[in-house]
Amino acid sequence: MLSKGTYEEIEGFKSTNVGELQTGHDLKKRYEENKVLEEIIKKIEKRYLKIEQEYKKVFGGKFFEETYQQLSSSKEVINMDWQEKYLDKLDQNITEMKQSLRDTENRIAQMINQTLSEIRDRDNQRHQEFLHINQKVDYFTNSVDKKIDEIRKEIKEDRKWIIGIAVTTILGVAAMVITVLLK
Repeated sequence: MLSKGTYEEIEGFKSTNVGELQTGHDLKKRYEENKVLEEIIKKIEKRYLKIEQEYKKVFGGKFFEETYQQLSSSKEVINMDWQEKYLDKLDQNITEMKQSLRDTENRIAQMINQTLSEIRDRDNQRHQEFLHINQKVDYFTNSVDKKIDEIRKEIKEDRKWIIGIAVTTILGVAAMVITVLLK
């Protein structure tokens, strides 16, 4: 109850979110209003106690006991009313914060998915480029292989000609040597 608390204790309930709550002045005002209500209730209780005593003397009645219980419960309702409103407001703020966090989480997940999608697209592009380069390398390798085979064939043919020329040269030199010797 507020009668047991102080303004400083209640001040601890202030929220730092400007859009959602009361200022320290609002809390102090409510605290003061609550103190005034408590004083009024105490005065009413005293009056009822006096009246109840008089009534008990006259009627011995239970009427005032029931009325006193109703009065006590209304005092608790008054004290709890602003606290319930405050707790409802806190609950609403917590719910809003949870929703905000969920929305933020969804946005982050969406950004991650979008980034992963872009990375996959770039990876696919690089893969296509790699395949294209690989095809070009295969084409050039095949054309180089064909040219090497052609060069080998030409070398074989040239070797035959060189051997033919060498044999002919040797035979010509031998024929000249034989001719010089026979003469």
